[in-house]
Amino acid sequence: MKNTLLSQQYLISLIIGICSSLATTYFKDWLDRKHYKLNRLEERYFGFYLPFINLFNEHFFKANAFYYLEPEIQKAFYDLIVKCEYRFKDKKTPNLIYEFKCAYYIKDSPDFLQISSEEQYAKDLNETFINLSDYIFSAADKAHRKLSI
Repeated sequence: MKNTLLSQQYLISLIIGICSSLATTYFKDWLDRKHYKLNRLEERYFGFYLPFINLFNEHFFKANAFYYLEPEIQKAFYDLIVKCEYRFKDKKTPNLIYEFKCAYYIKDSPDFLQISSEEQYAKDLNETFINLSDYIFSAADKAHRKLSI
């Protein structure tokens, strides 16, 4: 009887030890994932969202649409977006960036005038840029609140 009691106490201690070890490991992994996600969000915020917003605020008042910006400014936006395309991507940006890149470079196509008109090109370019910039502004706002900056 004494041996049974000792083995039950030993078994209970062993189960409690294993459960607490598993709970601690799970909690540590959860904290590590949360910390990693916050670090990635902070990198995206300071490495992509803020430079984009600063460029937008600095130059967009000069034109009422992306198409009417100076080519150097358009290229600056394009370069920033492409530079950050894979490093800071999330679920939505790859599609929005792809659409923007297609609209941006269609004019360089040899058969551009058969594919589209200048007015349609301007409309598509402005629309894709607005979609992308709206998403970036929205994501930056969410990131700002989540990071408590």
